[in-house]
Amino acid sequence: AEVHILTGGEVAGSFAPLVRKEYHPSSALEPEHCGAFLEKAPLGVLRRFSKLLRDRRDDGITFVWFGSELLDVQPGDTSNTLFGCAVDIGTTTVAMYLYDMTCGTLLETLSSLNGQIRRGGDVIARIQYAMEQEDGRAELRNDILATVNGLLDEAERKVPRLKENLYHLVF
Repeated sequence: AEVHILTGGEVAGSFAPLVRKEYHPSSALEPEHCGAFLEKAPLGVLRRFSKLLRDRRDDGITFVWFGSELLDVQPGDTSNTLFGCAVDIGTTTVAMYLYDMTCGTLLETLSSLNGQIRRGGDVIARIQYAMEQEDGRAELRNDILATVNGLLDEAERKVPRLKENLYHLVF
């Protein structure tokens, strides 16, 4: 298998993410042809697709795929707007690297103190906290989720429409 590595904002080797978008104009979305797009699609995606067709928008629909699995549908042509994030969770710092998944370009690098630090300065102290406190594990989970969500909020202020087009997150 070929390994794809993203480094320093540039793509080393080939770039072929599993997450991709395909735009189809309204004229290509006649009911008799939609089965090919929607086979094995989750119920939520089928409902969104049905609503988009019912609204009969003239700007077509973008399909979001993970390999051969249909993840989502979006109104209009959003095929050039697709993001992915790599998140590095360290003991004291959480770093987030935001990529344009259409070309592999690094868009933003953000970092924040790990919110779990208030439960202990190192991993051993946090394990001990989780074992001794009744809700310790849930609190640690909530702390790291708050940290990552804070970074996503900060990233969206810099990159509009990030959250609605973020389909790949790696921890």
